[in-house]
Amino acid sequence: MRIKDLSELIQTGNECLKSGYYEESIAILKLVLEKDYWSPDVVTNLVEAYLAIGDRDEAVARLRELVEHYRREGELDMAIERCANIVEVLPEDANEHVALATLYLEAGKKNRAVEEFRLAQKKINQKEDPDTYIRVSEEIS
Repeated sequence: MRIKDLSELIQTGNECLKSGYYEESIAILKLVLEKDYWSPDVVTNLVEAYLAIGDRDEAVARLRELVEHYRREGELDMAIERCANIVEVLPEDANEHVALATLYLEAGKKNRAVEEFRLAQKKINQKEDPDTYIRVSEEIS
């Protein structure tokens, strides 16, 4: 597929998203990704469309793709932003708080990391997941 064709598909997918045609936007943007054209902007718009239709699982899966992309590229602030989006979608998931705290540590933001580890610690069931609880507790101390 030519770049011009991909650009037109992306534009159409984005217009569908802006107009509230979320299912159509998802179909088009997934087609773009299937054509071996991966772009953070395309994936971000796909996340927005999934969230609009209430598909949190697919939105989170795509957000995780973005986190890993930005992490590999050394863009830790963008990785943190996308990981924070996951925490917004899944606020009760302690593992997502731990992932965000770990990114803060990688970025040298120790105070933010400790805050996030504390939030995670509050959400971890000590009896069901003692290993994670101990690991998070060690990070805080």
